Amino acid sequence: MGNGAIVAAAFARTDPTALAINSSFCLIAFNVLWLPFYWRMADLAGIAADWRERISEALWLGSGLAFVITATALLGPETAMLAAYGPIIVLRYLVDEQPDRRKLISASKRMLPFAALISWLVTTRLVPSLEHGLQETGAIQPFVDTPIWSPLYHAGTWLVLAAILTALLRGHADAIPAEIAAAWKTGRLAALTIITFSMMAELLSGSGIAGSLAQGLFYALNRWAIVLTPIISAVFGTLPIAATLPMDCSWPLRSVWPPKRV
Repeated sequence: MGNGAIVAAAFARTDPTALAINSSFCLIAFNVLWLPFYWRMADLAGIAADWRERISEALWLGSGLAFVITATALLGPETAMLAAYGPIIVLRYLVDEQPDRRKLISASKRMLPFAALISWLVTTRLVPSLEHGLQETGAIQPFVDTPIWSPLYHAGTWLVLAAILTALLRGHADAIPAEIAAAWKTGRLAALTIITFSMMAELLSGSGIAGSLAQGLFYALNRWAIVLTPIISAVFGTLPIAATLPMDCSWPLRSVWPPKRV
């Protein structure tokens, strides 16, 4: 749901959507370089495929990337993958399984809640009056210079509500406590990672370390700093330096502070 892009954008003082779109070339490059390694590992594991299937896989992957980048531009990073990959998964299911009428109806009933949820999230991003209303209702800004949290606009809120409502309507209310425990068990590490990252970024930024590193990178690399900083950060674990890159080197990520609601 774009949590990484939203948090990084908050520290970089830029728009999450702009950050996600302008860094999408990294995603494309990663997948282009990763796919041959995937094929090689599959061959070594005894799961070989001919070139026809590999071309098909490359086309599916490329289509997925194109859809998700387009969806990010239109809907923002929170709902982009849900909106882009949902239809692609359905299409892939139809191509692979070629279900008959009975199986198709059964699958549609199972997926109806998720389809309704995605449709609602897309609607909240495309209807200006609805988007504005959800953003303003119950909006919270826990700290100064941090993104404003709008509970009724956040995709995570609607995911939880949809899950609970679906369980109640389909007679699975008894499973809710176990599902909550399982969700916490699998999600707590992600939450802790975001918290730790934020604390580390604040410490490095407040102490001036991140600013000095950022200025050094900018003076050494000029405008290439904005391209190479994520790579350097991934290798050395110094991602917070991106938050303090001088504004004149933040091309093409122009500041749109105060932060956008998330």
